[in-house]
Amino acid sequence: MATRVSAVHRRASLVGAAWDLLRDGGPSAVTIDGVVDRLGVTRPIFYRHFADRTALVAAMYDDYAADLAARTRPLLLAELAPEQFLLRLFSAYLDCVADRGTSVRALVDYFAHVPEVEAARQRLRDQQTLVAERGLSARLPKTKRVQLRRVVRLLNAVSVEAATWLLAREISRRDAEALAERFLTNGLTAVLS
Repeated sequence: MATRVSAVHRRASLVGAAWDLLRDGGPSAVTIDGVVDRLGVTRPIFYRHFADRTALVAAMYDDYAADLAARTRPLLLAELAPEQFLLRLFSAYLDCVADRGTSVRALVDYFAHVPEVEAARQRLRDQQTLVAERGLSARLPKTKRVQLRRVVRLLNAVSVEAATWLLAREISRRDAEALAERFLTNGLTAVLS
């Protein structure tokens, strides 16, 4: 008798197979047939979890967001000064980019025109903005919290640019972190003073 796989596990295995296909063959390799063939399951099993290929790709981006959230959530509990919190958040983002960034960049570039992928990207931005706002809110005096949005936008801009440079091999990780430290420290001082 075959062992029944839970819906959560099956969905995760479908997304995992899609990541494997992306790494092995690029975005065009992420197909329904490719996923079901890789796992040895049927199309009906795929359709129990995803409406179509677009839904699968959006789930891949959500999986990336979950990975990033898992890396950044513990920082909320760490006792860090605001500057250190931002730098650790930045570093966690770079860790995730180092592990998955090339695949995510290829995914985003290939599916840039797909509204579901853009919605998934927005969920990621919202999630990271919330983490940054929560973390800074807990670390700043109430009188300084009005400037919180500017600091978070500054962090997001620095993170995205640094990740782009790293993926293009235009800057080293060490240089990116040093640049971010100078920029965020000066920017945080300017915004909060």
